[in-house]
Order: sequence, then C-alpha cells, then structure tokens
Amino acid sequence: MPEPQPPSSPPAAPTSPDAPGVAGPGGKRGRRLASVAYYLVAGAVAAMATVQLTRQIFFSREGALNLAPSECLDAERRLYEALSRGRETADVAAASGDPELALAAFRAEVEPAWRGHERIREVCAHDPRLVRALDALERLRYAEEHGLRTHTTEVVAARRLVRELLGDDRVPAAPQRPPSPPSR
Repeated sequence: MPEPQPPSSPPAAPTSPDAPGVAGPGGKRGRRLASVAYYLVAGAVAAMATVQLTRQIFFSREGALNLAPSECLDAERRLYEALSRGRETADVAAASGDPELALAAFRAEVEPAWRGHERIREVCAHDPRLVRALDALERLRYAEEHGLRTHTTEVVAARRLVRELLGDDRVPAAPQRPPSPPSR
C-alpha cells in the first residue's frame, strides 16, 4: 500500500509581478503613499473650509463701515448722494425704453454706497432723528426702484413727445425701435 502522503500545503502563490493580486516589491509602499496623499488633501480641504467659516462667522466685518456716532449724518448724506447719482444714471439708461436696463444702472450706481447701510443703522441708533432719516432714505430708494420698473416706458414716451414738440436736443430721445408687424 502506498504510504499516506502528508497533507499537501496550499499551492504556492504566483510570484510573477504581472500576476493579479500580487503587490510586487513596491506595491504596498505605493498604496500607502497614495492613501497618505489622499488623506492629506482631504484634511487640507476640511481645514481650509473650517478656517473660512470661522473667519466669516466670528471675525468678518467685510464691507463694514468704521463709523463713529458723530459721522452718522455725513454717512446718511452719502447715501442720499448715491441715490441722486443713481437716479441720473438711470435717467440716461431709461432713454432706451427698457425698465430693466434703467433699474440695473440705478442699482449699479447705488449699491456700493448702500452696502453698509445696516452698519449705519447700528451706529446711529442713538439718535431717533437719524433713524427716521435712514428709514426715509430706504423708502426713497425703493420708491425710486419701483418708479423705474413701472414708469420708465411712460417717461420715455413723454420725453419723446416733448422733444418732438419743442425740437429740444436737451431732452434725451429713445433709440428708434423697428416697427412691429401689423396684427391681423
């Protein structure tokens, strides 16, 4: 009888570096370096986001005005001047007859000065007269915007009529639009 053979050991793993599942001499090191690089990038992104949020929540006064209470009246006058400049800019843009263009021109002129109006409200809260003035300025701003949206086409038509009747070159004219096709 043949002699019993000792149980055979599992077949030897392939030793070729091209065989699937074989790491090769630098395989473990490469995977480890890739993992480290991945976690470093992920950690850096998380850290940058945390720093940005912390700065914005706790330390940022971006666009905030450094305003002393004695400067409140001047700050409110600057808001009014910005509204005046915006109205003039919008009047020029309104000549196109497009209310959206006039509104965009008004806002572009007004917005830089008005970014800090909440800070003005905080600093000037000690004087009820200045608080009322700021409220009035805000109402004026929104009334101007509403007027631009709703009355631009009427104003352009009235200006055109005055220009035609008086022959006055100082009255801005709207560009001529092509006539619309007759309706059937």
